[in-house]
Amino acid sequence: MSKVLYHYTLQKEDELWDCISESIPEGAETKDLEQVHKFDWCIKQSFENGAPYMGALKEERQYGFYLPRWGRVYDRYFSKKDMALEDCLSHRVKARFDAEESGKSTSGYEFSSGKFYSVASSSRFAVASFTKEKDGKLDYIESIRINGQERIISEPTFERDTPVAGINKDARSPQLDFFFKTDNSTYFIEAKNHEILNYYKSIELKTKYLHTDAFKKLGLEGVPCEQEYDFKEEKHLLLASDFGCYLKTFHFDFKQFLCHLMGIWSYAQEHREEEIYFYYLFYRNKLYEEVFNKELYQELEEEVRTIFNVFGKRFPNIHFGLCYHDRYDTLKELNVKELQ
Repeated sequence: MSKVLYHYTLQKEDELWDCISESIPEGAETKDLEQVHKFDWCIKQSFENGAPYMGALKEERQYGFYLPRWGRVYDRYFSKKDMALEDCLSHRVKARFDAEESGKSTSGYEFSSGKFYSVASSSRFAVASFTKEKDGKLDYIESIRINGQERIISEPTFERDTPVAGINKDARSPQLDFFFKTDNSTYFIEAKNHEILNYYKSIELKTKYLHTDAFKKLGLEGVPCEQEYDFKEEKHLLLASDFGCYLKTFHFDFKQFLCHLMGIWSYAQEHREEEIYFYYLFYRNKLYEEVFNKELYQELEEEVRTIFNVFGKRFPNIHFGLCYHDRYDTLKELNVKELQ
């Protein structure tokens, strides 16, 4: 199966549209077509073919979100004017993405920036996966199957801060997409979508992390001889290999993983009675995989296998796992893929 796509801009009345389609209309200006454009188009096609775009919502799909930074309207975003997706969320879910409600300076931009409206939004993917309809709104799920066993969940929270011990708690903390508890088990979930098409070879860590016990636990093996480890510098560039992870591809956001892990380890130090799980939930774009790149998820899994094997030994009190979901709909079960 093959598919030819085109990327172009087209003036529609007083707005410049940025589009991806299987043909180019008259008057359009062609642009470079990137893999992420193909990836997003495939997700959009799933919605056009009837797949849910956010759980039980049944509104007619309308596209077009204006991004001031680029001065154009994108057809791989839902229309905020016509759909108002945030209004479909319960108050306590919506509040997690609202700075005034949550009290978090890192929240409140997903709606206004358009991130939540992107067809491939990872935050909307997380919300869709861990909510269900209640009284006409999407609210937190109350239970979920995990590796075959039904679990009642408590303390569900989107956009969960994970402060790193040794860093001022007023400073910005690493944030996980979803957090919940079951009995004495605690789950930190990071959701990913088209971010896996980015290239994450170099790691840029801020100095504030380097002074912590959590950073020491990461097992930095060394840096190139020509690079002086000067704590006066604001940021430091490292590689996965500096931590003993020798990767062939770079789909996995290794730097974010390190920051999240430092925060989760800090949490575990204060909650030693809890069983800690750190899972990644990846959107499985089956159409893209079938038509454009059969090796993407294989490469991703090889990276994750290497990273989880290394850090699983360094953090035996934290369980690492990779899960997939191929719909923007309530996730019935977290099935951890065996990578050992």
